[in-house]
Amino acid sequence: MRDVSFGQQIFNRRKELKLSLRELSRLSGIAASTISRVENGRFSPTLDNAVRLATALRIELADQRGTSNVEAPQVEPSVSRLPEDARADGNPVTYNEIAITVLKAGIRRNLSKIAARGSYRQMLVLRGSAQMRTNDGFRANLKPGAMVDCRAIALQTYFAVAAEEAELLWIR
Repeated sequence: MRDVSFGQQIFNRRKELKLSLRELSRLSGIAASTISRVENGRFSPTLDNAVRLATALRIELADQRGTSNVEAPQVEPSVSRLPEDARADGNPVTYNEIAITVLKAGIRRNLSKIAARGSYRQMLVLRGSAQMRTNDGFRANLKPGAMVDCRAIALQTYFAVAAEEAELLWIR
């Protein structure tokens, strides 16, 4: 592979896929102005933003030495149900910190931002129900007891729309 800057790779791949800055912004969850500055070499993205761009465009990321390539992860969050007795396996439930978010009915919230901002590991639906979505068509219904891996939803933009007021527990 030629020695091409990350910004140039982003630009070339975006043009190859015939995506506008606005479309890439929706796919990656990064502002179009930030993507433009990355493409023009005026801004160096954070690792998180670089992974989001690479994932949205399905390109490979080179390590810092440029000697090997790491394929951008294609991850969809796993949504699982909390067992009826969370301590049935004999292991206590441990956490460092928790937070609660209340989703109002019909209001869309960006779960990826909440997960990334708080560096949370898990999200648990305590009450109510919501639908988790992405702009590219992924949908999952979340009901009380549903658990979501926050590290997976931080790689792409996931939104939640509550059918009724819902309460989410974030675990760090």
